[in-house]
Formats: sequence, structure tokens, C-alpha cells
Amino acid sequence: VRGSLEAPSRGNALDQLISSGQTPISVKVARSPHRVLQRAGFILGWSSFDYVSFLRELGTLLNAGLPAERALSVLEGISSSSKTALRVHQIVERVRAGEPLSQAFATIVTEAPPHISRLLAAGEASGNLPNVATRVAAGLGRSRILKSRLISDLTYPAVLVLSMGIVMWVVFHTVLPRLTPMFTQPGVILPLPTPSLMGFRAFFDSYGWLLLAIAISPAIALVY
Repeated sequence: VRGSLEAPSRGNALDQLISSGQTPISVKVARSPHRVLQRAGFILGWSSFDYVSFLRELGTLLNAGLPAERALSVLEGISSSSKTALRVHQIVERVRAGEPLSQAFATIVTEAPPHISRLLAAGEASGNLPNVATRVAAGLGRSRILKSRLISDLTYPAVLVLSMGIVMWVVFHTVLPRLTPMFTQPGVILPLPTPSLMGFRAFFDSYGWLLLAIAISPAIALVY
């Protein structure tokens, strides 16, 4: 039997299935389009909630000796936007209700990678949450810088490839079809580049979508 289940984490989903009397064989995290768009927005800097800064500031406050609930309340008060304050407030309310910080983070900050909440849970279990939050934020910051540099370096080549693709599409679908009858007349000896170009046009017509998929696959890989 296959199905879907909403849960803040994979472990929580397993607990729900086992408590309902079922024996799960495998549990996989589904990627919804909304989550993918949120991840893309974070990579491109469009995310409305900067969870890297949130974790960095949370680690600083926890290292200063503040309890988790008090540190979250402080972050809610100094939030730079109403959307950020609302997210932090939702986390605060769940923590006050007795929910672990890691689980509250996984439930509210859905655009964050699942491994972050697992690292926070490990920090809670070991009593080393302040250092774990700081190290996670530092690692995410380095990853963000690397991805930003990679996107910046690939922008110009991507524009060139896109421009070349548009020019090839215009040539193959507008210019060559009008010239093909001239090339196919009997008794006409064509130079080698001409039949090669016509053969490439046939290849482009048959496998153009495959070439497009290969071209955009690096961007999809960055999002995931």
C-alpha cells in the first residue's frame, strides 16, 4: 500500500505510521512544487525568511546563556520585517507548547533542507544546541556564497548559449526551409558543408528538446 502523510519530519511520519498499527517498508520525503520554488528563491536571494541569519543569531543568543524560548522572543522582537517576525512567532508558540525547537523549525521553515532540523535535534539531544546552530549557520553561509559565485560565473555563458539557441532555431525553422528546394534540385552538386548543415537541422528537429533539457539541467541541479 502506498500513500502520503503530512509530518514535520521523516521520523515523525514513521512514529505516526507505527502508532496506527502499520509496518512501513520505506518512507521518502516528497518534493512539492511549492517547496522547490522556495528552495530556488533561497538560492537566488528571493526568500522572504533568511533562515541562515536566523540560525546564526539564535546560536549567538544561546551561546550568551539565554534559554531557547527567550532567545526566540528576542529574535522576534528584532526581526527586520513582519514576515520574518511572523515565522519566528510561529516557532516560539510551538516551543512554548512543548514542541522541540528542531521539530518546530522543520514544521515552520519548510524551505530549509531536512538535514538542518536533524542536526538541530542532535544538538538538543547532546545539550550542545548553541554550537550546533552556529556551525550549521556558518556552513550554510559558505554554501550560499559558493552558489552565488557559481550562478554569477555561469550567467554569461548561459546567455550566450540561449542566444545561440535562438539564432539556430530561427535559421533552421525560417531560413533553411525556404532554401531547401534549391538544394534538392536534380543535378545540383552541393558542397560538403551544405548537406552537413541540412543533416544537423534534421537532428535539431528530432532532438531539440533533449538538447534543451541538457542545457537547463545544471540550473535544476542547483535548485535541488
